Amino acid sequence: MPAQPDASALIGIIYRAPLSQNGWLEALSTLRDAVGANYAQMHVSDLHGGGQAMSLLTHSDSSLLRAFNDHYVHIDPRLPYYQRRDGRSFRRQDLVSDRAIQQSVIYNEFLVPTGAEQCAGIAVRGVTAGINFVGVLRDETVGAFDSQDLRLFDALSPHIENALALQFELTRARASEVRLQNMLDQLPIAVASVSRKGNVEYVNARAESLFARCDGVWMDASGSIRSSDVNASRTLADFFGKAQGIPREKAIAPVGTRVSIKRRHSPQPLSLFFVPNSEEGDGSFWVYMVDPDRPCVPDAGALREAYKLTPAELKLTLALAEGGTLSEYSDAAGITIGTCRTLLKRVFLKTDVHHQAGLVALAFRYQKMSDNL
Repeated sequence: MPAQPDASALIGIIYRAPLSQNGWLEALSTLRDAVGANYAQMHVSDLHGGGQAMSLLTHSDSSLLRAFNDHYVHIDPRLPYYQRRDGRSFRRQDLVSDRAIQQSVIYNEFLVPTGAEQCAGIAVRGVTAGINFVGVLRDETVGAFDSQDLRLFDALSPHIENALALQFELTRARASEVRLQNMLDQLPIAVASVSRKGNVEYVNARAESLFARCDGVWMDASGSIRSSDVNASRTLADFFGKAQGIPREKAIAPVGTRVSIKRRHSPQPLSLFFVPNSEEGDGSFWVYMVDPDRPCVPDAGALREAYKLTPAELKLTLALAEGGTLSEYSDAAGITIGTCRTLLKRVFLKTDVHHQAGLVALAFRYQKMSDNL
């Protein structure tokens, strides 16, 4: 049997796993080789209530994993131990007797033909339900896993749990980002994400088209928003100067402001609405650029009906869509900031979005034409 590597080397590979496409397969393959196994397997049904599953097997024949998951896992006599979620290591002989496993359907139809009679692993903690384990498998001719193998699993257990938690948080974040970008591309207005220094970090399809026309506003080679309107340029400079915390005598653009930009090819100015990216004060903004030749505003009636918003929830949503902040709405509506936050949480729950930028994007998906934006 190969000598076991230093546990710290394995731990490093485990923490790297969530950060690369095939990271978990690499980690499982290293673990498999460390204990002289034929296969290594991971199955996580639902980590931290995220509703996401992951099932991997270090074998090129994917039909083995499908056969195990579809036909055998639920009749496996070891199943109760995979579900116990206590973070403890296990071996086959610690779970069920030789007689019980050898008389089972899975042993004769799956484990023996695939050379996976012996197993050892960890029942993953931190999960909410389902079948959750990381394990290794090998055939009877190699022999059972021993106490040294279990000590290695015990040493790795908390790090596997931490790395899996990171994996699912990253997956949720990436999924949310993709949904948000898709949503923004569907908007009838141009949208850009801008840092507090004024550098454009993201543009949707309509913003990209707007910048390309260079009609009043564009993005220069450094990635900053520029305008041919002298007054608007000064206002933008003052705005981003204030956002960076640099005092300016003419810092006249508060957070959530509207900036009008004159254009050469249209008598009507372009309107830029600056919306804070978060209430945590990270200094970045979503900029919604409304072309008055194609004016639109959120349709209050459609929003109310689609998400069953109360009048108070609807008013807050529309105020944020117009570029306001919670504190500004609090002052205008005569309610406390705490009440505003409670309303916002209720709106997030009803609309299934998780930040203000997503809510504004959602609001403008329910748009109607307006003559007086």
